[in-house]
Amino acid sequence: LWPWGHCECAECIPPSCYPHSNNEIGDEGARHVGEALGFMPLLRSVDLSQNWFGDEGAIHLSAALGGLLALERIDLRCLHVGREGWMAVARAATALMALNHLNGWAGYRELRAGGAVEVA
Repeated sequence: LWPWGHCECAECIPPSCYPHSNNEIGDEGARHVGEALGFMPLLRSVDLSQNWFGDEGAIHLSAALGGLLALERIDLRCLHVGREGWMAVARAATALMALNHLNGWAGYRELRAGGAVEVA
């Protein structure tokens, strides 16, 4: 998980960004990513789009997101997350005052049965 990939941030300098899209990360991997994020409190951007995790993985990540107070951008497009996972992400996102980009809502299959509608 540590090789730095491409990030869309204009000023992406590791370790301020965590670009790991399209890495086949499943629920168990998302749990490990969540644990690792706990040691990166200065992250400004997290990109985990186009991975394989679902609700369980999103819930694990959400537990870590609340401690990333510098986080400005979260990219969670094209996952297999349903209502429970999106609700966990939404609860975590409310504590992130620097957050200005959360594009998971515009993604995958109407957010698998309406998770975004309830968040909105």
